[in-house]
Amino acid sequence: MVPNEIQSLVDITQQIKIRDITKYAGICRAIEEMQKQIGAISADKHRQIICGADLHSFAKWQRWSDTEIEKLRTKIQETANEKEAARKLAANSQAKVQVLELLLKKARSEQIQKARRRAEQDGRPPDA
Repeated sequence: MVPNEIQSLVDITQQIKIRDITKYAGICRAIEEMQKQIGAISADKHRQIICGADLHSFAKWQRWSDTEIEKLRTKIQETANEKEAARKLAANSQAKVQVLELLLKKARSEQIQKARRRAEQDGRPPDA
């Protein structure tokens, strides 16, 4: 392949890499947000204990908060699996970019070597 074709492939894979890394970062932010929600609910739960509201409404609220925390933890587990898949995809994209950049470098050096050989054969200085 000629360097121009390889450069086109590098540009495309760079875009794919950026897309994959952005997706990974988004999933990481989503997990952090869910963890913050759990922290807020837990802090509110402790605040409710200190306030000493009536027992019936407090028990109801506590069941709700426990349910919400459990839902969030389950969602975090599911999202963690997505995060791992996105991480692997981003790493794979990065590896593709690196391989294509190496191929591009090699193709450019081969092109320079060919140009030098032709120049020598034509009797001109190699880097003219």
